[in-house]
Amino acid sequence: MATADIAEALRDAGVVTKATNFTNNISAVLSSTMKGKDEVTQRTDGLWELTERDRNAISHIRDSAEFRRRCTWYSAPASTAGALSSKGGDAL
Repeated sequence: MATADIAEALRDAGVVTKATNFTNNISAVLSSTMKGKDEVTQRTDGLWELTERDRNAISHIRDSAEFRRRCTWYSAPASTAGALSSKGGDAL
């Protein structure tokens, strides 16, 4: 996803921000924090994607009883296996 699309998906999922430019904040987190921890990679076309390591981590978190108990709004869509679902149920 493009940085602006990630910012929009986060807002659509209910993230509230007072940032003047939320997309810039997302860009900073992606390029410094998450990229440095091998959580995301930036493709040659500029789009961001989760690393295999983080896709596996998300899968384990989603399958945990604690996650299901705390996030009653979440239901794993069968057609988007391996994708992170937002509050609305759409894959991110």
